[in-house]
Amino acid sequence: MSKSREDYMKVIFEFGGQAERVGNKAISEALNISAASVTEMISKLQDEGWVTYIPYQGVQLTEEGTKMGASLVRRHRIWEMFLYEKLGYNWDQVHEEAEQLEHAGSELFVDSLDAFLGNPTYCPHGGAIPNKDGEAAPEATTPLADLAVGDKFKIKRVTDDRDLLTYLDKLEIKLDKKYTVEEIENFDNSYTIARKGETVVLNPKATVNVFVEKD
Repeated sequence: MSKSREDYMKVIFEFGGQAERVGNKAISEALNISAASVTEMISKLQDEGWVTYIPYQGVQLTEEGTKMGASLVRRHRIWEMFLYEKLGYNWDQVHEEAEQLEHAGSELFVDSLDAFLGNPTYCPHGGAIPNKDGEAAPEATTPLADLAVGDKFKIKRVTDDRDLLTYLDKLEIKLDKKYTVEEIENFDNSYTIARKGETVVLNPKATVNVFVEKD
């Protein structure tokens, strides 16, 4: 499978394409590719048996496509963990490197790397890492934007977007830390969250890309 095809399969899997249909627009935006190019590639993937596509409803992975998507996501996130834990990369630096590394190495190598890391369950951004059988732990799906004033929570996952990750770093926002919603600004829906007496204001774009677990 070509690198381009692999990128499509990985994105469709990450958007939940193993269980529901994913719109072409979401794929286009994620890969920064024109809608026409997405339609053309989806047609090829359907002909090859990796996906099924219904116009205006979206694309869904077949059984074989799901296995492939899980394998590709596994490779990517294992490499991210290696870079983050063993080479000291920051969480906003690992994605681009992993994009290159995920296309190299045998399954045996990836399995060995996984074991070397202690078989991690989640990547640095909180995304679940599928195991060899394609099974993965549940991911946090509740965005911070759904919470109300007074709610206590832990940040469990963030969208793997470099600008977002850099923004959260500047605010010293980390996974698995406990916070409380102190205030929601009526004008722009920005959230003021607190931890150990310190407050941070998150803009609305961030609150829909930060996923939490309520205490």
